[in-house]
Amino acid sequence: MRAEQVVYTLLAADAGVAAIVGTRIYPGALPQRTILPALVYSHVDTVDLEPIDAQAGGLIALGRIQVNALVNDDPSGVSGYAQLKALGEAVRAALSFASGSIAGVTVVSVLRDQALPDQRDDDVGVLFQSTDFIVTHYV
Repeated sequence: MRAEQVVYTLLAADAGVAAIVGTRIYPGALPQRTILPALVYSHVDTVDLEPIDAQAGGLIALGRIQVNALVNDDPSGVSGYAQLKALGEAVRAALSFASGSIAGVTVVSVLRDQALPDQRDDDVGVLFQSTDFIVTHYV
């Protein structure tokens, strides 16, 4: 839960993200009838890095958190796509290279791992993109 707390705190505090989604940042799944644009974040996995010996210090964890950006699809395909790209860039800027004490967690770094392809759901008129971030923190 620590990596998720870090990601939520950084996203919720960022003016660039707030300018696009307001407070529509959700854990796990998008609530029904949510007005878009919005963000959904979810835990993918965590790897614990064991210390070499008892003198080495605390346990460090690498938490992978996926952030999904969702926007309404514009029938022309232009403004919806531009908004998706702007939201993705705002998320990257809010999270990348963050460190220090965030949400009560000692964070070594937050780094973007991979951005998955842009996707479209024509049935519901939504464009979305998923980006994974690695949150390295002390446990």
